[in-house]
Amino acid sequence: EEMKVAEENERRRQQELEHSKRKEEERKLAEEEAEKRRIEAEALAERKRIEEEWKRKEEEKDANWQAEKKRLMNERKKEREQLQGELRALQEERIEEEKFQKEEIRQAEEREQESRKSEHAKELERLRIIDELKLVKQERLMEEMKRKETHLKAKKKADENDKLFKMRDLEQQRLKTELEESIKLQK
Repeated sequence: EEMKVAEENERRRQQELEHSKRKEEERKLAEEEAEKRRIEAEALAERKRIEEEWKRKEEEKDANWQAEKKRLMNERKKEREQLQGELRALQEERIEEEKFQKEEIRQAEEREQESRKSEHAKELERLRIIDELKLVKQERLMEEMKRKETHLKAKKKADENDKLFKMRDLEQQRLKTELEESIKLQK
């Protein structure tokens, strides 16, 4: 009878031991599963954070690019208006110069007819008129050179702006590649 009781107790003890072992294994599995879910959730949250950050940076870059584009367009518009203004001014100056030259020539002719000076005096007057015409021509050439220089400066600035756009595109591509590699590593 005692042996039966002892066997029964041993059997119960074995069952309890197995039961507690199963409970421990289930607890460990649950903990591992919870840890796995926590790590997955963290990875997902990190990936989402990186994607949001990338999206924010892209939007910021796009906004900056749009603002820069608008600024450059306004700058070019102002330069174009300035060049058009300078061209109009040059045309008006040319018209005034032509009027001035015609008036000078007319007055010189009148003076020549009125004075009936000697050949020497007439030659001196003619040389003076030629000198005045040369001066006017030189002034016109100087204005033309200034206009060309202004045009070249504007062209150079436009070329520099084009370089900036290319550099910005390369930088955007590099950042995008880095982000894609970072996302691959996260996975």
